Amino acid sequence: MANPSSKPGFNAHVIGMAVDEHYVYATHYYSKIDSPHDSPEPGVLIVMNRATFAEITRIPVGYQPRKVAVNPQTKRVYVTNYGQKSYSLSVIDSMMFREIAQLKLGQVPIDVEVNPTTNRIYVTNPYQRKIHVIDGVTNRELPAIDVGPGSVGIAVNKGSNTIYAALSHRSSQPNVNALIVIDGATHKIVHTVPINPILLQSRDVTVNPPTNRIYVANLGANDPLAKPSITVIDPTYNIVATIPTISGVSAVTINPSLNHVYAATAGAMQVIDGATNKIISTIGRLGKSLQCIVADTNMGRLYLGDGLEGEIHRIMLTQKS
Repeated sequence: MANPSSKPGFNAHVIGMAVDEHYVYATHYYSKIDSPHDSPEPGVLIVMNRATFAEITRIPVGYQPRKVAVNPQTKRVYVTNYGQKSYSLSVIDSMMFREIAQLKLGQVPIDVEVNPTTNRIYVTNPYQRKIHVIDGVTNRELPAIDVGPGSVGIAVNKGSNTIYAALSHRSSQPNVNALIVIDGATHKIVHTVPINPILLQSRDVTVNPPTNRIYVANLGANDPLAKPSITVIDPTYNIVATIPTISGVSAVTINPSLNHVYAATAGAMQVIDGATNKIISTIGRLGKSLQCIVADTNMGRLYLGDGLEGEIHRIMLTQKS
């Protein structure tokens, strides 16, 4: 476990993590305990050595950095800056360890994903009812994908050039809770999979390329019909399983080689067997509020970030984890 640093009177947040062949990346920022939306300074992207887990540097980004994604082919790293003073996407050169551009996107960028094959970057924006599309060569914004309200988590299957986005919107009409499937070539929505009930609050999504199964993380609600869970969707876009979890799921990722799915909940990580859709392991005592999870299958490790204490956890992968 690593703790990037604590600060009296402030919560420390690690909301996004990513990994490439050399480094592990984690977003980090502070907010006031008595005023959670108030951050005194811009956040950073922490860069750690993949082999030793030792911190190498901290790269200044925008306010309240949230999610992070990597294009290993271009050596670019992308960070969504959620704070009102930024509302932007930071573009980072991972060889020089510096921000080379910050693209203003407006209220409010949430998640980011990259298709290394097409060199396109996708950013969800629930308030603007769209997914931003960025050209990785020019760092210019291309025509956005109109998806309606509530886009939060996003995933890309680079092999099929397919984009998946979790939608959750219940504060005003139209209410929606669903998975949408987007053709990466045309940027058109080709399928919508309702995930009921509306109160379920789908937050994140991942895909297992070998099986083409999609997994949606559901935060749940204080309602007996909207319990925290993972929704499993098959390649024909039918829901084949709903797996109850011990608490709300904020993030989900996959280990294709083991066919395991990992769900990050409030203070624990649960492991799901992708063949049986059964939970096979629960690892608890992992902080107060896990908000992100990434699998490093080549190194046999999982990394998880805590959204309230700013801790970064490292777990060794086994047949049970």
